[in-house]
Amino acid sequence: MRKYAELRERVANAPWLQSGTLHEPHAANDEELARAHSPDYVQRVQAGKLDDAVMRRIGFPWTPEMVERSRRSAGATIEAAFTALDEGCGVNLAGGMNSPVPAPLPPPTSRSRGRRTTC
Repeated sequence: MRKYAELRERVANAPWLQSGTLHEPHAANDEELARAHSPDYVQRVQAGKLDDAVMRRIGFPWTPEMVERSRRSAGATIEAAFTALDEGCGVNLAGGMNSPVPAPLPPPTSRSRGRRTTC
């Protein structure tokens, strides 16, 4: 989606941004995605085997690029959360999208260290 590229370009050129602070996120792997979605759902998304009702709720047609974008958006959220814990603030420019098929949350990891940070 062009709007995300335009947002990144504007932020990257902002005079207040420190050089080197924008990073391309990793694509979230199946284990990371399973923290919020059932493994069955993750596999159906990857294979393009979602039913029409779920695709309507997602709001985008299925493409391999949609899967990659979704994985990177989730990876960016994970990285932003860890950056916030480590440095006090972290942001995902492409955040805000979520699918309607949740899974139970796992217990906190040792990395979370019980700290809470607000940006």
